[in-house]
Amino acid sequence: MRRQTLALSLIVLLLVAGGGWWWKARSAEGRSGAVTADGAPAPARGASGAGGTQLVGVVTAQRRDVPVTVEASGTVTPINQVDIRAQTTSTVRDVLVRDGQTVAKGQPLFRFDERADRANLDKARAQLARDKASLADLQRQYERAKDLLAQKFVAQSAVDTALANLEAGRSLVDGDAAAVQSATVALSYNEIRAPFGGRAGAVNAWPGSLVQASATGSPLVNIVQIDPIAISFNLPETELAPVLDA
Repeated sequence: MRRQTLALSLIVLLLVAGGGWWWKARSAEGRSGAVTADGAPAPARGASGAGGTQLVGVVTAQRRDVPVTVEASGTVTPINQVDIRAQTTSTVRDVLVRDGQTVAKGQPLFRFDERADRANLDKARAQLARDKASLADLQRQYERAKDLLAQKFVAQSAVDTALANLEAGRSLVDGDAAAVQSATVALSYNEIRAPFGGRAGAVNAWPGSLVQASATGSPLVNIVQIDPIAISFNLPETELAPVLDA
């Protein structure tokens, strides 16, 4: 009986010792496995004291442009626009543009009846050729007069007269050349080309229409540049300085 009691006491003692060891191990495991609300390991007790290590997050500093955004209401404004008008009095022969058509720089828009201006140019060229031939003859007369003067066959006045005629012939040729240039310019007015690329407005001329050189009245067509294009808007004075600095 005493032996059984001793064995039972020994078993109880072992169970108590084992239970104490198990409870202590579980407590240590719970403290080491604690986490914070965001899932990071919680610091051990006493770690935030004077001898503890504080973990912080760091990033590399970078220099960047900070965008400045300002909202404002504005209107689209063309950089260039022009009213196409005739520079001569004539009749429209060809209309090469349509309402709302996109045109390129230098593209033909209108052609007028050029027969009269072409005839004037041909006439001016013929006059120039005639006066050039006369000038060549005057040059020969002047050279002959100088030779005769050297041989004492004519007086100095004959040479002076030949020289005066030669100078007059040169002036006449210069005037004819200017007339040819003027007629060429007048002929060029019979074709109108787009001064820049853009979009055509309403066309106000048709084949057979009579056009005149005038700064008033309806234009033949209006051309508006759309690429590039500008935007006009107003900003408060308080927001103007940051935009200018940017």
